[in-house]
Amino acid sequence: MGRGRRKLGETKKAGQYVRAKGRILGEVRQILKTRIVNKTKDKSATLWLDPPLYHRCVYIGRRIHLILWPAGVPFRNLSTLTKAQLSKLLAALNKRGRGAVRFVDVTDEEAAAHARDVEGVIPGAYEVADIGIGHPGRSDIKKSRFKNGKPVSKKRKLRTKGAITPKRVED
Repeated sequence: MGRGRRKLGETKKAGQYVRAKGRILGEVRQILKTRIVNKTKDKSATLWLDPPLYHRCVYIGRRIHLILWPAGVPFRNLSTLTKAQLSKLLAALNKRGRGAVRFVDVTDEEAAAHARDVEGVIPGAYEVADIGIGHPGRSDIKKSRFKNGKPVSKKRKLRTKGAITPKRVED
């Protein structure tokens, strides 16, 4: 085999194609978009992968529900899924017949029963994605300081605790 990366389309020993994550992600999005458009007959139909938006816009708004979501794939933004999870989802989307991931109609009784139950209508398990650290702190840069009427220079400093230092310090 040699050094370097494998080329797309080259097969592993198990016969699976080696694909980039972006290509799999694009295929999954395209299939989901096609299925929701075919079900609703509306070209602007969108599948929301955020539980409150899915509940409000898809389940209650369009009265459709996504069924047979794969067990090992969390229901969240597709960009945050791993390549293995995307591959599993793509395999489930490519199935045909009764075992395929598909949209079904929601009756008025079901919609009324789940009117406020966001967690109950999510197709798979919902896990919050790690988005990194939040706000690192406030910047204390370029705030002039004075001591005894004379300016005191401060180095760049990112404050994470305590009050912002006063502009004037009295001794």
